[in-house]
Amino acid sequence: MSAAAGEAARVRPDPGIRTPTVLISVGEASGDHAAAGLVREALARRPEVRFFGLAGPEMVREGVEPLVASAEVAVVGIQEVVGRLPRIWKAWRTLSGAMATRRPDLVLLVDYPDFNLRLARRARRLGIPVLYFVSPQVWAWRAGRIEMIGRRVNRMMVLFRFEEELYRAKGIPVEWVGHPLAGGPPPLSRAVSRVRLGLPPEARVIALLPGSRRGETDRILPVLRDAAILLAREDPGIRFLLPAAPMLDPGELRAGCAGSPVEIVAGDLPAVLGASDAAAVASGTATLQVALAGVPMVIVYRVGGLTAMIARRLIRVRDVGLANLVAGRRVAEELVQEACTPARVAGALRWLLEPEAAESARRGLALVRERLGEEGAFRRAAAVTLGMIEGTVAGPGDFSV
Repeated sequence: MSAAAGEAARVRPDPGIRTPTVLISVGEASGDHAAAGLVREALARRPEVRFFGLAGPEMVREGVEPLVASAEVAVVGIQEVVGRLPRIWKAWRTLSGAMATRRPDLVLLVDYPDFNLRLARRARRLGIPVLYFVSPQVWAWRAGRIEMIGRRVNRMMVLFRFEEELYRAKGIPVEWVGHPLAGGPPPLSRAVSRVRLGLPPEARVIALLPGSRRGETDRILPVLRDAAILLAREDPGIRFLLPAAPMLDPGELRAGCAGSPVEIVAGDLPAVLGASDAAAVASGTATLQVALAGVPMVIVYRVGGLTAMIARRLIRVRDVGLANLVAGRRVAEELVQEACTPARVAGALRWLLEPEAAESARRGLALVRERLGEEGAFRRAAAVTLGMIEGTVAGPGDFSV
């Protein structure tokens, strides 16, 4: 069978086969990647399954029907949400209406808890089973949400072992599927990366990752841009590379970096990380990607004042960076809120460019790869998803399908 014929067979299932449907909801770039991997694995086994809902570009490429684009609702922080409330409410009504009219066999929710847990309540009222992939950080803040999850979600799929233990202790059905980044390909070499990006072998290179959502970049990008300006005054030969996240407009990023030494690189995060000597990274999944690439980093984050005030009352952990949480100790400095200033970010990056500091940081980052476990998260998550559709859910260790 030709590639084109194979694709056609996947798109047009045998009319004699019942077509299971899944409403899927993803509101962020990291969730888009996770959901796309799950969908790809699920369709490889059951090509007749149809996915539709709130989708990012990677999911669409895997065959998900986008009722709403994830970029329409991607936002972070309480203050930041207010400006997008009309779009978020419209998206919720669209998905809620589709749930009622199309009656999917399963509702699959990926992270994005404030939105998705409301969808979960709607699904349970309609009698549609709910599967949740990528747990909200109930272990870090707003722990009371775990009770809500127990009422609204049929089964959780979590990325970390400690999350599995937390849900089991509450009697909530849960499967540990592992992290999508675990066991992935080795990072690109420095030499290959620099050739790919056209960088000289001797240049000192710093990666700047200001986040994947507009609300994040609005607050974090100016800090990283100004930190780059400070460092460039000391050493004009340093190259600053900003890999544009899929949901962000490279043109807007270039405008935000105008007059600075920051270079926007579209679509080649692995090469940027492979080429870099150090990085400044917004807290989130990107810190794991940087850690797995072995790049010494400083973790940064800023939100609105009201969001920060509320978060301080609710957060229960010392560190917020996933790389530090997975390692079980601080392997990267964290500069959050008032500490996230151009001068302090520049100082942290300057220190990481020193050979001894860089080597110490790399030894700590090796713990992250060790603790993320084995590859196969998408395969295991797809097996649980198909098990929910079929009415049989694979138990821990039964992911051989």
